Amino acid sequence: MNISKRLKKFGVTYWMIAAILLFLLIATIGVYAAYTGDSDLKRTVSTKSSSTVVFSSNVMKSPASEKNIHHDSATSEYDYYVTVCNFDQMSPASHAKQQISYDLTAELGTYDGTTFVPLTEEILRNDGVTKKVFKILKVGDNNSEMIGSENDLNSSTNHFRCIYENETLPATTSFTDKFKLIFDREEFLNDNPEYYICVTATPSNSSAVTGTVIELKAYISASKSQNYDANWSGSLIEIDNSDYDAYNMQVTGSGKGVLEIKWNSQYFSISDMFLMDSANEFVDESNVAVTGNSAILNDSTANWKKIRLKVDSYNKQNKYNIQFFKEQEHTFTSSDKVSNYIKSGTYTPDTY
Repeated sequence: MNISKRLKKFGVTYWMIAAILLFLLIATIGVYAAYTGDSDLKRTVSTKSSSTVVFSSNVMKSPASEKNIHHDSATSEYDYYVTVCNFDQMSPASHAKQQISYDLTAELGTYDGTTFVPLTEEILRNDGVTKKVFKILKVGDNNSEMIGSENDLNSSTNHFRCIYENETLPATTSFTDKFKLIFDREEFLNDNPEYYICVTATPSNSSAVTGTVIELKAYISASKSQNYDANWSGSLIEIDNSDYDAYNMQVTGSGKGVLEIKWNSQYFSISDMFLMDSANEFVDESNVAVTGNSAILNDSTANWKKIRLKVDSYNKQNKYNIQFFKEQEHTFTSSDKVSNYIKSGTYTPDTY
């Protein structure tokens, strides 16, 4: 019996076979699409994707930031304001949908760029008698101005710190709490920062909030503005021939000016979050301010891009962390290093 007769015997027609084959083909394509789509998603998540930030600050970051304050006068104390917010600094209208509870801690000590050491003895001014003034007070609560009590950080009785416990940012709209730090006037006589106030905002209910809610920290200091030994540079944190999806460059230095960071765009792209962070400032070749993706400039070398980052260790910070993501699969070796594709470029100091 031939195949045609056998099919007719069981009531199977050619169109039924065609329909079955078409169904199997569509199912196969769907599975493949779902698989490849999921693979692409995983690959994206492992490099560039991140959830919405709903807990932020004008100066505190994660990882910790550093800020050095410059004040032209050494005849009076100086105030600096730290904020805690329930929204992304780049998108103030998109606030957290749940209440955020947190503790804010301010502690006085020394810091060498790596280790913070809390004070154990009260520090005096140059007269050897008067205590230096380091204080904190809350001056804004959920967008409303207030005058809180001053808390002495240069106090052994207070253990050289102050903790604001159970602070809350409601979920009804975008809210900001504000704290004022007071630095002693003699700090502005020093060429280099001598004492730091470490400020930390620690959320206590992050698991109950939709979005990124993680601990924020900043080391804040004060010193005299000088263009001494001014220099900035960047170096990769990861070992050169490690095979990661992303690589981090740490930029450090002193002085005020513009630093170029370059990368081969065939292999890497720079973090959008770094470009969109309002705390970072960029300029073009004519030193005109640019923002976001407009900050990415063409380098003189083919396929290379660059940014021109404004740096200022006196009034802003002396450390930046920049993330770069792979654009294509490539295994680096001891000779074909990542540092061949991501580089710190020219630093141009400001002239005073």
